[in-house]
Amino acid sequence: MLTQTDLGMPDDIKAELRAIGARIETQRTAELYTPLHPKEPYAWLTVTRDLKYGPHERNVLDVFTTPPAAGKPVVAKPVIVFVHGGGFARGAKRTEGTPFYDNIGLWAVGADFVGVTLNYRLAPHSTWPSGIEDLTAAVA
Repeated sequence: MLTQTDLGMPDDIKAELRAIGARIETQRTAELYTPLHPKEPYAWLTVTRDLKYGPHERNVLDVFTTPPAAGKPVVAKPVIVFVHGGGFARGAKRTEGTPFYDNIGLWAVGADFVGVTLNYRLAPHSTWPSGIEDLTAAVA
C-alpha cells in the first residue's frame, strides 16, 4: 500500500492532514491541496469547455485530451466520465479558482484516457428522472 511519503506529500501538508484527523473538513483540505495542482493553461493537453450535450443550460461538459501528434493519425482512447457529487441537487464540474474537478480530467489524460467532466440539471427545479436522462445524453 502506498503511503503519503511514497507519493511525495510535503511534510507541512502531512502535518496539517494529521491535525485534521478523521474529520471531514472539505474547505481546509482543499486549501492544502490546491497549491499542489497545475494551473491553466495546461500546456500538455487540450481542454474543450462547455460543450452542449442537451437542451438545458446546465447540460454542458468539458473534454480533456492530448493533442494529436503532428503527422500521426488520431488514436481512439477509452473515456472516463466524471460526474460530480451533490445528489443531483448541488455542485458543478468545475470550481473557478481551484483545480477541482479539472484534476480528474488531468489525471485521465495522464493515464492515457480522454477525460470528461460534466454538469447536470439540479433539483428542485429538475426532478426524477432528469438525472439519468442527463447522464444518458452525456454518454451518448
